[in-house]
Amino acid sequence: PPSSTLISSPTPTPTGPTKSLLTAGAGVTTTTSTNASNDLDERASAKAALEAAEEILRSLCASHAPTFVAVERRSTALEETLITILTKISVAEPHVSHAHSSLDDDQDESVSAASKLSALAEKHRLRRRTLLQHSSLLELLELPGLMEACIRSGLYEDALSIAAFANALERRHSSTKGAVVTQVVTDVRKREVDLRFHLLHKLKGDVSMPQCLEVVTALRRLNGVELERSKGDVERLFGTMELKLQVAFLEARDLWLDAALVVPDAGIVKDSSKGGGSQSERILDSIDSYRTRCFEISTQFLAIFRTSSPPLPSTHDHSLSLLSMWTTRRIHTFLSTLTSQIRSFHDTASLRDALDSSIFFATSMARMGADFQPLLLPIFQPKVISIVVGYWNEGVANLGEVLKVCRDAGVAAPLYSDASTATTTTTEDGMTSTPAPPRILLTLPPLARLLNSYLSGLNELRRCLLPQTFCELRSHLSKFCEEVESTLSLNERAVLTPGMRGDAMKLREVAKKMREVFKTVFKPFCVECLEISFGCLKEETKEEEVEHEETAERGKEGIDENNEELEDDIKTNDDEGAIVTGTIEDKEANVAKTAEEEEANTAETAEEEVPSDEKVQEEDTTTFDS
Repeated sequence: PPSSTLISSPTPTPTGPTKSLLTAGAGVTTTTSTNASNDLDERASAKAALEAAEEILRSLCASHAPTFVAVERRSTALEETLITILTKISVAEPHVSHAHSSLDDDQDESVSAASKLSALAEKHRLRRRTLLQHSSLLELLELPGLMEACIRSGLYEDALSIAAFANALERRHSSTKGAVVTQVVTDVRKREVDLRFHLLHKLKGDVSMPQCLEVVTALRRLNGVELERSKGDVERLFGTMELKLQVAFLEARDLWLDAALVVPDAGIVKDSSKGGGSQSERILDSIDSYRTRCFEISTQFLAIFRTSSPPLPSTHDHSLSLLSMWTTRRIHTFLSTLTSQIRSFHDTASLRDALDSSIFFATSMARMGADFQPLLLPIFQPKVISIVVGYWNEGVANLGEVLKVCRDAGVAAPLYSDASTATTTTTEDGMTSTPAPPRILLTLPPLARLLNSYLSGLNELRRCLLPQTFCELRSHLSKFCEEVESTLSLNERAVLTPGMRGDAMKLREVAKKMREVFKTVFKPFCVECLEISFGCLKEETKEEEVEHEETAERGKEGIDENNEELEDDIKTNDDEGAIVTGTIEDKEANVAKTAEEEEANTAETAEEEVPSDEKVQEEDTTTFDS
């Protein structure tokens, strides 16, 4: 190696110039000691000696240059090697520390090594025993799936047995708390929720009393299974579960009950002659179905939840109060639905059938203390009145339309007739008497048709007459008479307009006759018929009947005389086509003045209640006057 070469290399002996230098040095020293004055020669000789030494050093360096390079390289390699060793030491230092700590831990745990070994042996023994019970464990793991299959198949008793076995399994292994047992019990508890849902869903359909009792018994057993694993006041918890079961029972049965109120295509058919009867029959069927289901649910609830023995002092029986609240809510639902359904009725016969069904429903519920008959009248009474008054309003509208059409066309033929006006006797049936319609109305077809509409409305009362409708129908009769009188007055004033075309004379004659007949014959007959329809019969003596007939005859004679005078006056000027003047104008003015005086007390009311067509007639009359 270079280092050994460097060490073993012989030291060069001073030869040549070096020896001469030493010899010269010795000579210089001798010379210096002998001759101190010659300083310049010494400096020169020293300089020469220094240069000679430098020259020797250069030659030595040049001769030993490989040795110096080798030494430098070895020092560099040595430094790199030392750096690498330090790096590996720093990396290995954590491992060494961990090894030291592990050794220390092993030394600390060496005392309890025997106990750990025994624990491992115990675990091994437990695993061996578990493998020996492999088939039993498989059956245990199949319990949740088996319970789900029982629920889907409707085997509720078997499903409840599995739920009870899960409680027993949990109590048996409560100390060990095995993961397998815990998972199985948790899955079974989840299936209990599904079982409760399936049982309540079965109550939402049409179930008989035995089936309902079976479902409720299963729900009670399920509550018992939950009660087994509960802690605390068991008696209070049992009462709470029983109350929840009653509420869930009524809620589930509500869905089945609501299906009875659904009427297909309700309110679409309005014409009774084209299917309205079938619509009313569907509504009647829904009322009967609702009554049957409501009574059945109440009976089932009382039979299942109402105990025959009195409750214990520590418990409270809320079944009756809960049933009372449910019954009240269902009755209000039925009444609100019935109110919307009877709007499609347009005859009192169907309305009477619905009322009879509702009353039968109320009497059925009365056996449980839920009689709601007083709540039915406010529902059916407005509908009866609207049906009756609808006929009357239709008659008034037709009368105004006929008068307007004849007046605009100037034709009076549709307004009068030459039919016989012989009187007819009244028909007697036991203790009731029905007045015959006035024959004089046959001479005035519009009033006859109006009377037919009026009597058609009263005939509807024969099928469904409610006592509370008397006062309202009397008030509606007053309004009806006012509207008819207003219509006739407007018609009379319209035909008295000068310059009217067509058969003006006959139109004026008929208009005045209509008004007189309405006041003397039509209106009293309407009042009498209304009272007779209410059953308020008023027996008249023969003298009163004679007076009534004489009054009618006098009125008829007076009408005929006035019409003849007016006809004679009007004929004198009809050929000339001029406006009526002189005496005719005076008589027309007198007639109009008389009519205005008679209507002075009712003018404002009549004008406010005039229909739209009659208002148009008044505007037309005002235009002619201007």
